[in-house]
Amino acid sequence: MARGTTGHRGNGKEDTTSILARLAKAISKPGIDRASIFRSESGKPVYAYYMSSEDVSTIIREDVSGNKTAGRMVAGKFRPVRSSKRH
Repeated sequence: MARGTTGHRGNGKEDTTSILARLAKAISKPGIDRASIFRSESGKPVYAYYMSSEDVSTIIREDVSGNKTAGRMVAGKFRPVRSSKRH
């Protein structure tokens, strides 16, 4: 099957076209439900990543429940960093 077309290729990864279609459907309505964005058909967690406004060398990873983890990308993988704040 051609790349970027719909259909299951048996490798367990979601097809780009189906993900984009789901995203377009979700954002076409006001008030996007977090579950519609962070849902995975494979059962693996889905995260949102963005740059920290306090330290641009830090990436923030947010999960469906809103939990945020600061970290860095190392060799293409997210690695959490320890907080400098002591409890």
